[in-house]
Amino acid sequence: HLLVLSDRGAVFACGACAPPGPVGLPAVVASERRRGEFYQLKGLRDQIVVGIASGAAHSLAITASGHAYSWGGNMDGQLGHGDTLPRSEPVRIEALDGVRV
Repeated sequence: HLLVLSDRGAVFACGACAPPGPVGLPAVVASERRRGEFYQLKGLRDQIVVGIASGAAHSLAITASGHAYSWGGNMDGQLGHGDTLPRSEPVRIEALDGVRV
């Protein structure tokens, strides 16, 4: 998958979106196989994102307010939410609340 960060702090994604997938795209994208199109991640629309990273099956975003968000596969707990549940949309990593990242 591919993540792109705009100069205004918006995150766009395209690529593999099989559930739960690392991309965070709407379910309709997966069902229609429109994987080559870019979509803005709705879970981050209210945030100004200043940094992004992605692994083989997960992604991370850092906001201007210093919060970290993660989503995707989580078999080994790599999302940082204290469990191994996958996340299809960006979720703030609460374990890092109070830590400016």
